[in-house]
Amino acid sequence: MARNGMRIACTVGVWQTHLHGFCRTGLIFEVGRGAMTKGQAIRSALGLIRSQTILRCAAHEGGLGPRFGRLRRGEAGSTVAETALVLPVLLVVLTGIFSFGIILNQYLVLTNAVNGGARGFAASAPGSDGGYSIMDSGDPCKYAATTIQNSTSNIDASKLSYTITYTTAKTSAVTTYNGTGSSSPSCSDLPMSQGDSVEIQAVYPVTPVMFGWTSKTYSLTAQSAELVQ
Repeated sequence: MARNGMRIACTVGVWQTHLHGFCRTGLIFEVGRGAMTKGQAIRSALGLIRSQTILRCAAHEGGLGPRFGRLRRGEAGSTVAETALVLPVLLVVLTGIFSFGIILNQYLVLTNAVNGGARGFAASAPGSDGGYSIMDSGDPCKYAATTIQNSTSNIDASKLSYTITYTTAKTSAVTTYNGTGSSSPSCSDLPMSQGDSVEIQAVYPVTPVMFGWTSKTYSLTAQSAELVQ
């Protein structure tokens, strides 16, 4: 480079990191009469960079930085909106699956309990026609109710209500006995004969729990019929 009054312009590419993004700055360094060589000019420019005396990034002032910031904030806002739309639907599906699983299990338990009660009722018949039950001091209704309650370990037996219907084969007479989980029916004076039939129907209330749905109580119903042998 010449030793006269010529100005030397060195453009140095600098990458600066700012809060709102990245920007590229062109550093214009002018060397006056004291500049002797290109190497000195470059060394002086690098010294200015290290001492952070370069101009502020124009992008940070009002260029790309704020644009990138707005873009990121827009993406965050869209994510929040999508979550707000999807989350309620997801909660309804999940709570619905859980409630359905619980209610299905309760229905299976109730059905198994009713089947056991009907079999116990029918199997308690005496060896001769017209006799009385051989279980629970001749009370087949009490025996069936005890069997049902003992088979409902994971449901609230006190909420049970059931109906025992006994049909006599010879006369087609129908006798009905009603009971609850806390009050067993009694039919100790019921004569039992081969060919008679007994039917037990039990009802149990359930309340599904689902996100965003109003609580409503439904009834699970299970029934079973057996022939007296």
